[in-house]
Amino acid sequence: MRRLRPDKNFSITILLGFNVLIWAILIFHLGQLQIGQAAYFQNKAGLLNDFTEIRPVRGNIYVQDKDGHRYLVATTINAYDVYFNPLMVKNFNQEANTIALDLNIDPKILKTATHSIMIAKDIPSQVENRLISLRYDSLFFNQKYLRYYPEGNFLSRIIGFTSFDQNNNLVGRYGLESYYNDLLAGQPGYRDSFGQIQPAVAGSDLVLNIDYFVQKEAEKVLVDGIKKYRAQGGSASGGLIAVVRPNGQVVAAAEFPNYNLNDFQNVPPSDYGVFLSRLVENYEPGSVFKAITYSAALQEGLISEKTKYFDHGYINVDGWKIWNFDYQGRGEVSLLRAFEESLNTGAAYVESLLGNPTFLSYVKKYRVDRRPEIDLPYLTKGDISTLYPPYGRNVNYVTASFGQGVSLSPAALLMVYNVFANNGMMYNLSLVNKIVYPNGQIVDENPIKIGQIISLQTNDKFKRFLAQVVIAGSGQFAKVQGYTMGGKTGSAYIPNKNKTGYSHELINTFIDILPLNQPQFIVFVQIDNPGALSELTAVPLAKKINEFLVNYYNIPPDNLAELRPASN
Repeated sequence: MRRLRPDKNFSITILLGFNVLIWAILIFHLGQLQIGQAAYFQNKAGLLNDFTEIRPVRGNIYVQDKDGHRYLVATTINAYDVYFNPLMVKNFNQEANTIALDLNIDPKILKTATHSIMIAKDIPSQVENRLISLRYDSLFFNQKYLRYYPEGNFLSRIIGFTSFDQNNNLVGRYGLESYYNDLLAGQPGYRDSFGQIQPAVAGSDLVLNIDYFVQKEAEKVLVDGIKKYRAQGGSASGGLIAVVRPNGQVVAAAEFPNYNLNDFQNVPPSDYGVFLSRLVENYEPGSVFKAITYSAALQEGLISEKTKYFDHGYINVDGWKIWNFDYQGRGEVSLLRAFEESLNTGAAYVESLLGNPTFLSYVKKYRVDRRPEIDLPYLTKGDISTLYPPYGRNVNYVTASFGQGVSLSPAALLMVYNVFANNGMMYNLSLVNKIVYPNGQIVDENPIKIGQIISLQTNDKFKRFLAQVVIAGSGQFAKVQGYTMGGKTGSAYIPNKNKTGYSHELINTFIDILPLNQPQFIVFVQIDNPGALSELTAVPLAKKINEFLVNYYNIPPDNLAELRPASN
């Protein structure tokens, strides 16, 4: 009988099948790990190398004085939130009473706690150090950065403030804090669980053109003036005093009302307008706008200071009767006198010589229809829509010639007047003087020339008009003996908010150039509804600023004839 032998092919088949099964099981498990449980293992890996953000220190903001000394107006400080864990207490009554006394809180808050709770927010370093010295295991601290403003209300509507975003980072919300946020904020770093550290990069510092002492004086003069003249204009009540160098550097910007930068959270929603600077808020400027009308006609060769017209006290245009401010006619007068006395009929006559298209071209050349060139956020264009269809009637051009029916910001007006302080050249306005980067590099923010608006010859002729306002017109009360000066007043009715037409309330404006022959400063004063025209309100306030500037900067007199005693 023959013995049967195993089939070799059959054995090999069994062996191969077994191997395939093993590999299939392995591949299946690998797929499960790679696909089915990918999120799980990614989370595990993340826990092994956890990243902690290192927040940067926000840059400082400084103002300076005439000698270049710096004064800190915005900085970053360490602050701490304090947590209490009742499960870590060793002597409950003693710890609760001591902590409560130190933080001035009710000890019941601690004694009734059943889990960890926050018991104090934003405490300073010295308080945190005092609590640490108690050596209580029940206390825990969370460090963070807070923005601090050493001068409180000082320059508040220009500086702006910061608040925390959804990632708990400080972000600038208004003013310079907002405009320069990317520079001030710096770059965050990180620390991972393996001990690797990428340091944070601190924010850059800003050094402003604002002079500490000029700003202080301007704020005092403004507040005292508002009290004296009882300025009141509803939600717009208050005023503005700005001092600008001819190259556009803003030396002061005093505003009222203002607010405490360290307490912005308590400003009621109805007053949120206080967060925006009046320097960039549009308004109808009144007769200070006549500078555009007259200088345009001089540039076109249409008038001189001796050109005369007949002033009836009013004109009729498109069925409207438009009066001088005092409802008086003066007969035949020169345009120099019309500018000196701020006669609306004079501005209307000059505009008629220019013609509507040419007048509009100069309004645009002076950039009234654009945003002002200044380093602040939330800028709006000037409004000259009344000079275009479907409006654009002759009466709109006439009222625009003396600054009604059109609007622009004080910043835009200061750019107009720095033309006359710069031989016809317009500059931008700048608040920041230097940027100091974390590596020590210092970059100067140089003034920018916008362009030549009128010629040097035209500018010299127009200065005579500005000078006459201070010599014999509505700007006399701004005069400082021994100095040539020029300026222009303006009073304009405030438009109604909820209906067409104008209210009976005024905004007064006065702008002057000091000294006129060798300009060093442009002074702007705006005051709301003080109950009298500019020459009795805004002009005297400007004089106080002019006198301070002369003394503080030791400006030498340029009109020595006024200082010589009269001969017997």
